[in-house]
This record gives sequence, C-alpha cells and structure tokens, in this order.
Amino acid sequence: MTAAVVNLRLDRYNPSMSDAADLIERLTLLVRSDARHHEQGLAPVQYATLAYLARSNRYSNTLTALTAYLGATKGTVSETLRSLLERDLIDKAMDEGDKRVTRLSLTEAGRILSRSFERRGWQSVVAALPKATQRRLAAELRGLLLALQQRNGGRSFGVCATCQHFRRETDGFRCGLTEERLSKADSLKICYEHERA
Repeated sequence: MTAAVVNLRLDRYNPSMSDAADLIERLTLLVRSDARHHEQGLAPVQYATLAYLARSNRYSNTLTALTAYLGATKGTVSETLRSLLERDLIDKAMDEGDKRVTRLSLTEAGRILSRSFERRGWQSVVAALPKATQRRLAAELRGLLLALQQRNGGRSFGVCATCQHFRRETDGFRCGLTEERLSKADSLKICYEHERA
C-alpha cells in the first residue's frame, strides 16, 4: 500500500465516541503497566492511596474521603490501609477535634515513595508535549472526569484554589465553607469538599 493511499484513508477516517473510549482504556492499561515498574511491589490501589494522601488536604485525609476518591468499598480501602500501615508507609491518628474521625498521613518513607511516582515514564511523555497541548489535554480530560463523576454522583476532588468556597484575602486564603485559614500549600491540594467555582 502506498503512502498516498494510507494518507487518503486517514483523511477519511472520522474518529467515533467508541474510538475515544478505546483510546482511554488503552492509555489506562499502558499507564498501569508503566506504573508497575515504579511502584516497588505496591498493588495499584496501594499506589493510588499513597498518591492521594500526598495530594490531599486536611479535609480529605480520612477513610470516607479516600473511599470516595478511589471509588472502592470500605473493606477494600481498610485492607489497603492495613497493608500500608504494616509497611510503615502511612500513619493513622484520631482527629483532635472529633474523636470519631481518623486522620491518615504519609510517613517519611511514604512521602519519599510517593515523590518517586512523579518520575514515572509516561509523565515524561506528557511533559514533552507542547504546553498548549498539555493545557488543552488537561481541560478535556478534566471535563470528561467531571461528567463521569456527576453521572455517578461522585465528588470532584478538585484543587482547593479552584473551589467556589476558596477566598483570597489581603493576608492569605480562607475556606468559605469552614471559615478556616488556608496556606498557599493548602490551596494547591485536592479537597473532598471541593465544588467547582
């Protein structure tokens, strides 16, 4: 087959919705495969838990929030946490203000391991794309994720600074929902209470 024939066929090719779904599924498989080379023996749900805790704010580091984020059962998440505790990658502590709430955090070993996730191979492929393409891709994927979350009744888990409750003040930031002050670092973390602005 000549290059001219191939180009003609590609010009007539019109991607469908199923093509987009197939591409997303294929990308998911490749990303998971790539991650297995960097996860140091972690199961995908364990890796996802550490990555979540590295990015979550103080309103989101609970079993309830983690379960909602992962879209998993409490039993699966509880088992995941138990295994991460045994490996000394996370800590659990009772909330000082509400003893019914358990707070989750990364240990130093967990922080080091979660930082290593940022150097995975597939992320370097995305980083090599032109900045405009990265922004467009992120916007399209964010829209797709939001639509799926809304369809399933899930939470957005967006970055604090993009929330309708986020307030800029002359001396810093504040959560309009809780009225608590927020640091710059807080404003860049994902939140269980996030609502799109």
